[in-house]
Amino acid sequence: MSISRWFIVITYTALLLLPLTVSAQQSRKELEKKRKQKEQEIKLTKKILDQTRTQKKKTLNELNLLDKQIKVREELIGTISDEIVVVDGQITVENATLEQLGHELKRLKDEYADMVYRAYKMRESGDLASYVLSSDNFNQAVKRIKYVQQVSEDRERQLVLIKHMQDSITGKITKLKEIKREKNELLGQKETENNELKVDVKETQQLVKTLQQKEKELKDEIKQKEKSAKQLDYQIRKLIQEEIKEPTGKGKGKDKDKNKPEDSKKKGEMELTPAGAALAKNFSANKGKLPWPTETGIVVGKFGTYAHPELKNITIENNGVDIATVKGSKARCVFEGEVRSVFSIPGMQKAVMVKHGNYFTVYTHLDQVLVNRGDKVKVKQELGIIYHDTEEGKTVLHFEVWQNSNNLNPESWLADK
Repeated sequence: MSISRWFIVITYTALLLLPLTVSAQQSRKELEKKRKQKEQEIKLTKKILDQTRTQKKKTLNELNLLDKQIKVREELIGTISDEIVVVDGQITVENATLEQLGHELKRLKDEYADMVYRAYKMRESGDLASYVLSSDNFNQAVKRIKYVQQVSEDRERQLVLIKHMQDSITGKITKLKEIKREKNELLGQKETENNELKVDVKETQQLVKTLQQKEKELKDEIKQKEKSAKQLDYQIRKLIQEEIKEPTGKGKGKDKDKNKPEDSKKKGEMELTPAGAALAKNFSANKGKLPWPTETGIVVGKFGTYAHPELKNITIENNGVDIATVKGSKARCVFEGEVRSVFSIPGMQKAVMVKHGNYFTVYTHLDQVLVNRGDKVKVKQELGIIYHDTEEGKTVLHFEVWQNSNNLNPESWLADK
């Protein structure tokens, strides 16, 4: 095989396998990132659970944390399984490449052996000298000498190509061994996570039995929380209505108010200044991108009305999300805005409401508040220290998002972790 043909074959093979390799590498990186995120989430959940378990009392919060840990662990196992599939694909590609390289190496060696043999026979028989001396003229003799030199140089290049091919094969074998080692590690991690999952499920089942024995106590506890939640909802709606009724500017004159249509206020919508409208637009544009209101945390209470996933006859109503975090954590503002109210709700401690145009974010279960009404706040600015319930060993922030008088699902606004 000529050198140019060899390059064509290798290039063609590389181009055929390149899309598979690039796709696998991208997919693998995405899965690795996802796996590490899930590992961190499990680590955080375990840390929060350990703080909760310092109290002997078995609570809904502990059950919610266990449920969350099971869900995340199942997602982690699924991600590991997907990663193993990708690794198997990489192994297949590398094996195919090795096989192709092996075929090409054999051809190169066979061709080189043939070159050496023909050169040897030519020297032995004196054909090389005859070939040059039998030229019809000087120019032809020069060309034949150059041809003989070219053949010799081709042999040298063939040797170099063989060496490069051998190095490529050695590199591919090393890479293949590394990929197989990574696969074995993933299989080991998958087995470990499956065993941990069984422990979590068993522990959850035992906790459910314990909590079911005090169903009345749990329902009373939930009723009390619902009462506090309704008080919070009433207070938020009251504050928002005050914002809607408040004029957009000072000293604007009564004539403007008389001529101004009242449609927006009748619909419960807020009249905005140009700056307020721009802020609201920016807030809306960041849907799904807002930072979390805690530096670390996991959602243990979802938005909406739903049956408890483990306990029968228990229904949950939630106007926001409950984010469990570690003791001593602070609530952070998710977007720039202005603090419009700091207030207290029995059973929910202190709360802060921040205005972002016609959007509002509410942060509840604060032990200490670090801002005042009228303060301009920035993204991730600390608003207060989250209350730690010593009886249940939990630190949970309640977070809500509103647009005018409409209650929104906060999870759809927060960025993926």
